[in-house]
Amino acid sequence: MNATLKPVTNLVVCGVWIVLIVLSLAAHARLEIGIASGALGVIAGFLQARALRANADRFRETGSMWSVRKVMTLSVGGKVSIALVWVNALMVLVWGFKVMSPGSILLGYAAFNLVRDLVTLPAVFWLGRAADSSQAS
Repeated sequence: MNATLKPVTNLVVCGVWIVLIVLSLAAHARLEIGIASGALGVIAGFLQARALRANADRFRETGSMWSVRKVMTLSVGGKVSIALVWVNALMVLVWGFKVMSPGSILLGYAAFNLVRDLVTLPAVFWLGRAADSSQAS
């Protein structure tokens, strides 16, 4: 199973997102961009979690980030989750340049990813436990 699907990796990455959010807020980022991106992150997280649970066996066989992405595209929810990453990136760039705030761009990017990863985290833990129990059998 690829390291990106392990709970420890996800918790470390969430820590990085939190640091980036704090830095963006220190740069006087616009909160509304973080809130909008976080809302999209909730949707993407639920869809990603459903994709993880629906294709658990295939995710356990992944060895690279590219193979994780390929398995994610096997379900409609996974495809929409990936599309929301791009929708959010476009929204953040347009909004950030409109208000001329690099901190807002950083906040929108980090808020989306933090919320998405936190919503997906229970499914990542479940995937890890399921992988451990299948190896023990």
